[in-house]
Amino acid sequence: MSFDSIFISCEQVQPQIVLYIDHELFDQQQISAVENHFGQCQSCLQMKEAEERAINMMRDLLNRTLFEPAPQELHDRVKAQTEEISQQMAGANSGTTSTYFYSEVTHTEITTEDGTQIEIRREIHREFPLE
Repeated sequence: MSFDSIFISCEQVQPQIVLYIDHELFDQQQISAVENHFGQCQSCLQMKEAEERAINMMRDLLNRTLFEPAPQELHDRVKAQTEEISQQMAGANSGTTSTYFYSEVTHTEITTEDGTQIEIRREIHREFPLE
């Protein structure tokens, strides 16, 4: 595909709209050709704006979804299982005084101009007393 001319066709621009929005076009001549096309073609400009709205709406939805707290039922089940394990360990080690156990899940989302990075981390910590 050649971007030598100042104006490129809609058929050449439309497959690149999302790449343009996500800053994934790296050739400056290609970027200029796409931008020139947007300046001359109202239809493709409207398509780009609609894609931007859809992408922003999805990002907002993901942000809200990722930061919702876990349901109380899940907290209760984890606590019950933890207490059960603790009691089992205490029964097996009748001479010991304490058992420490917890599980932690963290979700981190970082959004920049270059894209979105999502990190989900789960840690399980257990400390059992020595005899």
